Amino acid sequence: MMRGAMAERAPGVEPDIGLATLAPASGPIGSSPLRMLRFERRWLVRVFEELLPKDADVRLPLGAADVPMGRFVDDLLAHAPLEFVTGLRLCLWMVMLAPVIFFRRARTFLSLEPPDKTAVLERLRRSDKYVLREAPILLKTIACLGFCGLPPVQQALGIHPIDTSPPSWAANGSSDSTAVARRRRRL
Repeated sequence: MMRGAMAERAPGVEPDIGLATLAPASGPIGSSPLRMLRFERRWLVRVFEELLPKDADVRLPLGAADVPMGRFVDDLLAHAPLEFVTGLRLCLWMVMLAPVIFFRRARTFLSLEPPDKTAVLERLRRSDKYVLREAPILLKTIACLGFCGLPPVQQALGIHPIDTSPPSWAANGSSDSTAVARRRRRL
């Protein structure tokens, strides 16, 4: 299921665990015909936010929308091999257009209501076509690579040892105009 049951927070779990060390949540700024256009990057971040929602588990009050996943996407696409980017783009488009195929609706995945999004993901999961079945899993795996690499998430989940500092793409203070200009040139 896409979303876990909302439940009481576990005692001692703060919703703002170490978020001060992270850059604010933001969308992607890069764009490249080979490494995903800006609208595709925004879609990818929004899909990550749907796959990793806030309060999906009592141990983790954070969701992908609470952390700088846009910066993760820009960093990932700047450094990943083109074959990976092509596969990621294909998976993203499959998920985004699945409602057209499954429900004969002229809507994208992100424009659906939460129960319909869950139904789309369930249909993909039950598909007899391997590529369709694995597309949401690949997207969630990539989202988890960025999300679980953050010290506040590691702390909330009880992953030990906890990283002493966030990855460079997520560090607070690295979003000054010079760093942003450098990122834009690279992408």
